[in-house]
Amino acid sequence: MKNKDNIIDFTAYVKEKPQKVNKKKLFMVLGAVAAIAAAGAVLFLSGRKNTGAKKTYPIIAGGDLIATPTLIAKPSGPAAAPDESIQAFREGLELSVGQEITFGRYKFDRDGTAEPVCWQVADTFEGSALIVTKNIVDVMCFSKAGHVTWEESDIRASLNGNFYNQVFTEKEKEHIMCIEVDNEDNEACGIDGGHDTADNVFILSPEEMERYRIEADSLLTPYAYFRLNEADRAESVKYWLRLPGGCDEQDRGMSLVTVAAENGSILYRGVSATAGNVGIRPAVWIKYSN
Repeated sequence: MKNKDNIIDFTAYVKEKPQKVNKKKLFMVLGAVAAIAAAGAVLFLSGRKNTGAKKTYPIIAGGDLIATPTLIAKPSGPAAAPDESIQAFREGLELSVGQEITFGRYKFDRDGTAEPVCWQVADTFEGSALIVTKNIVDVMCFSKAGHVTWEESDIRASLNGNFYNQVFTEKEKEHIMCIEVDNEDNEACGIDGGHDTADNVFILSPEEMERYRIEADSLLTPYAYFRLNEADRAESVKYWLRLPGGCDEQDRGMSLVTVAAENGSILYRGVSATAGNVGIRPAVWIKYSN
């Protein structure tokens, strides 16, 4: 399904098909409803109040990253090899690089009201696609403890915990591929990039930004904008990349992490991992077709 801006709504593709109506059961249900309605009318006319419990609906709660996912499909060439057990979005659906899609819902407005998340297709491979959020969707520090590796970062725990559970429904999660994320060393400073990780959601590295020709500059959503301190508010801010920062030996031990700058360049020296005025553009691999 496409909207007026020609953006594909992925959420519409993954919803379950409505079940066929069983006419016999339908008549039984309608009869029961009629009986209940009649009883309700009697109560109303007699002045009695209906004291039945109010119906509540479950809320998808966030959580921490508890265990490493079992499904790992390491990218080989342009993308991860798709797992056959993941249900296809829809037969015949095709995506192309540069296309915009909506998938999942996240806080968008100033008050935190959720809206469909807009993603850009960065790469495709045999029915799977790498998608990256078009906008900076939130701001947070990379690591409160000053860790510079993706493996130990607070962002990784948040994206694969709270973000993953709040943005995607269980049906949508069936189409998200868990991949092995390659965490490179910062060779200029001799800083270890940490172990490779298995993640559902991640952020791009500088090498991936160049490989997929991702435009580094990006605007903030209203929610992300008002999450910043007033002095830091601007249409665009730096956002985190997946590589320890630093350009020479003098930068070792300074807890720096590489970022994409407001002007579209990549700052390899980076900023402090504890900085809270830096944005995030999450990325996921999705399986959309067999």
